[in-house]
Amino acid sequence: MRTFWLLTCLLFTTPVFGQSFIIHTVDGPLSPAPLGQLAGDLSLSTTGYAPKNVPAGGVVAIRHATQPLPGFLNQNVLVLTNGDRIPIDLKGPWKLEQDRLYFRPAAPLRSRDSLHVSVNYASVLCLGDAAAFEDQESLITRLQHETRPRDLLLLMDGDRLEGVLKSLDAAAGATLETSGQETRVPLAKIRAIAMSSEFRSTPRVKGAYAHVVLAGGGRIGLAQPQLEDAPATPKDTMRYLSGKPIFGGPQVQVPLTEIRAIDVRQGPAVYLSDLPGKYESTPFLKLSWPLGKDRSASGRPLQLGPDTFDKGLGMHSQSKVSYQLAGKYRWFEAAMGLDELQGRLGQVRIKVLLDGKEQDLASAGLPGEPAAKINPVRRWQDGGLRLRCNVQGVRELTLAVEYADFGDVQGQVNWGDARLIK
Repeated sequence: MRTFWLLTCLLFTTPVFGQSFIIHTVDGPLSPAPLGQLAGDLSLSTTGYAPKNVPAGGVVAIRHATQPLPGFLNQNVLVLTNGDRIPIDLKGPWKLEQDRLYFRPAAPLRSRDSLHVSVNYASVLCLGDAAAFEDQESLITRLQHETRPRDLLLLMDGDRLEGVLKSLDAAAGATLETSGQETRVPLAKIRAIAMSSEFRSTPRVKGAYAHVVLAGGGRIGLAQPQLEDAPATPKDTMRYLSGKPIFGGPQVQVPLTEIRAIDVRQGPAVYLSDLPGKYESTPFLKLSWPLGKDRSASGRPLQLGPDTFDKGLGMHSQSKVSYQLAGKYRWFEAAMGLDELQGRLGQVRIKVLLDGKEQDLASAGLPGEPAAKINPVRRWQDGGLRLRCNVQGVRELTLAVEYADFGDVQGQVNWGDARLIK
């Protein structure tokens, strides 16, 4: 399996039984181990043969040791302006009241009460069967970034209705007001509802929080997350991660078995996609490519092997991007390789430069990486390479993707989890 987290597992020889996770700390990854405790301040402990304690501020990310990072949920999902994707129960109950959308989450999320979110935080509500459409993910991306003065109903037959969403009900459907007239549409006929962008805003929380990646592709930000045991059956208990959604509303729970990753946001890691950078693209036959922020250069999810990354950069040969670090960071980390879908025929040269000095990828790659993966001429067949560079005192970081033998043919390179560690 071409997954970077499995490659990381090969670094360690301690056998671990049961569900294990790799804890990425400010000092590097730990051996795979079961989670012991996770406290609201995002300190944690592991169990197993060599238990560890990581204090608050020391955790960067948690990754399932054997399961890949899933693609984004794009069916029966509420997409928020911050990128969260909340699985929803189409059977309801639904309610739109005082500019808040009330709904019931679907598995693996559970909550004693209906969740509710400000319509200003809601971006897209996908109700249609994604399998019936060619590219649901591209549709969601377009709807997320469009500017719309009014709400939009995109119907299963391709029709579009624009107006003001007045109500939403599992049985009665959606009611849209247009030019003083109300139109009611059954949910079964609606592919997606895109909210007006006029008052769009992003949910925020003070301090570090957990960005949780679910097995089915859902994503949710949780404040004050904690691991706890709760009854699963009359005789058995199950471990759950509980926390309060950063978009508001009551506490939710998700089984630990359904978690694939937890990223600590607003913590010790700063992602390059959130920083200003100086980007240069050298056109090949007049064709230039943009810098993808949390997307590939062609605007698709950042895929490397079986993993889909929430954060990172997408670049295309030939291009480079530079960031001013001002000596404030300790490490640069990334998983780097050619795009899983649109880089299979590509050949590129990868360079990482610190204050203008090119780094040896063999020394930047994690110990134990096969020599074939460290070759600066990258092919899709090489898979991904995890990098960790010491940037203490460095003032400028530059990432470059240059032509190799095939010009710019499918030279799409993704930098998953491209981040700086304080």
